[in-house]
Amino acid sequence: MKRHRKQSVVRGVACVAACLLPGLAFAHPGHGSGGFLQGWAHPFEGLDHLVGMVSMGIWTAMASSYRQRVAVLASFLTGMLSGSFLGIQGIAPSWVESSLIASVLATGTLLLWAKPCTMLVRMLVAACFAMWHGLAHGLEIPAMADPASYFAGFMLATGLLLSLGVVMGQWIHRSLSRTRWAGAGVLGLALIVMGS
Repeated sequence: MKRHRKQSVVRGVACVAACLLPGLAFAHPGHGSGGFLQGWAHPFEGLDHLVGMVSMGIWTAMASSYRQRVAVLASFLTGMLSGSFLGIQGIAPSWVESSLIASVLATGTLLLWAKPCTMLVRMLVAACFAMWHGLAHGLEIPAMADPASYFAGFMLATGLLLSLGVVMGQWIHRSLSRTRWAGAGVLGLALIVMGS
């Protein structure tokens, strides 16, 4: 049990360290023309994306088995990619940014509520929320970026942030009060984003 806890801490530290890599990558000039590195950095640049991905990972960790968590994460990534393709085609409503914040508020509410859900409900919620984030990513793709490498970068970064959330969630969900505090924190951050 002690060894398992130590491994979880090491994985969490590795995820946090990996989240710092975009800043190191952009410490050298000449990387801003688009492509993989710009796509990789994009989810880290906006608090709405950052909180949305990590909080969805925390909520996903509430699923009862490893298989269910993988299915929910796969649904999120599929929804993200689908939304991105629509966004890059310009197929998106004018209120995409509002829906982004709404999805973060909803994730915070789900954590605050802290009730179990079926795997199908988790997968649908994850795919729906991811679609809005994907639309925003697709709309914001730089004109000079290579779409395939840009998408590869931000999908990899998204997967990392979701995984970080799952690792955090496995510790948070050991206590109902911690889960609810996490939900309150996500709601607070979402309100900060709304006010900025």
